[in-house]
Amino acid sequence: MKAYILLLVLLISWFAAAQSPQNDRPLEIDFLLNYYDQDGKHSAVTGGSGTEELSDHAGKIIVNVPLDSSSSLEVAVGLNYYTSASSDNINSNVSSASSDDFRGEWHIGYQQSDPQTHRSRGFHFSGSSETDYISLGAGLNWAISSADQNRWFQIAVSGFADTWMPIFPDELRRDAGNLISTYRRYTSAFSFNYMQVLRKRLQLSLSTELIYQNGLLSTPFHRIYFSDFSGSGLERLPDERTKFPFAMRLHYFWGDHFVFRLNYRFYIDSFDISAQTIGLEVPLKFSRVLSLHPFYRYHTQAGARYFREFGLHSIDNRYGTSDYDLSEFYSHKRGVGLRYAPLYGITAIGLPFTKAGLQLSRMQIRYANYEREDGLKANTVSLHLGWIVN
Repeated sequence: MKAYILLLVLLISWFAAAQSPQNDRPLEIDFLLNYYDQDGKHSAVTGGSGTEELSDHAGKIIVNVPLDSSSSLEVAVGLNYYTSASSDNINSNVSSASSDDFRGEWHIGYQQSDPQTHRSRGFHFSGSSETDYISLGAGLNWAISSADQNRWFQIAVSGFADTWMPIFPDELRRDAGNLISTYRRYTSAFSFNYMQVLRKRLQLSLSTELIYQNGLLSTPFHRIYFSDFSGSGLERLPDERTKFPFAMRLHYFWGDHFVFRLNYRFYIDSFDISAQTIGLEVPLKFSRVLSLHPFYRYHTQAGARYFREFGLHSIDNRYGTSDYDLSEFYSHKRGVGLRYAPLYGITAIGLPFTKAGLQLSRMQIRYANYEREDGLKANTVSLHLGWIVN
């Protein structure tokens, strides 16, 4: 671990020293730490009945490198370590080998803007992997803004190619290969985003996306149980899915101390899931450097036509799932964040082999509590540290 930290410091030093003298934009580094835990009684691994206990520790580093006055490179790496009591039930004989896993991810993106035409464009590549899953992605984006910066429009396209290395429930492994025709999944997404300043204190943004997926869309180690007491089967879902989300945001600046951020999202897909989400965040600025961010979100969803509870699936049905993420439910999420960002930073340290310095410019801590109608409860604590190299 010490070797990785030393390597990171050396890379930061090299990037800082390599910046063009004509470029006055600092290199930015964001450290994100997150802890998540949940518990419930409707695990999809055991057919909709069983523990959903899970904990996840995640860390991510994002480095934004300005190449010149109009272009920048972003590099991000992340690592998750999670333990899951429900995954431990993939085998009938509980085995600690399946109760924990690592997930790694990376992202490389390039962005360029033209101040004369008010246009920008960029591309990115990404990837992630864990024991039974590998994903690769790429995307392009193009945007234009008005001369006064009061209007902004973006088009983006992205694609992902995923490969399962499936782990099946032990009692179903003999016949699983006959039920699944592919271990690959492909996703294409087209998104449109629009932002406009309606008044001096009021901003509106709209976004929509069209997502198409094909391939293995079910999870290989999820079970279903049949109503005729014949035992268990694999979760099976169609090999095509289309998703259509639409979102709207309103930001209203009330005086010098309050900002009202109202969010609404509508979602529909070809599995017959429809959902609506409304959220409100009201940052309270105590001063120019310190602010409190309470927030609340309400979500309601109509379930997929393939969902049945534990033991209610018909053996004659081609498709079936007992994953409560695809069920009918409503949920609440509430929490609070605290942000501290003084004008001249919080603290600074010198970097070896260069005259550059590393300055902690801002920090934010955030807590959220989540409750779903079926009894699932979760808590999240996150820490964001923003650094600049100058």
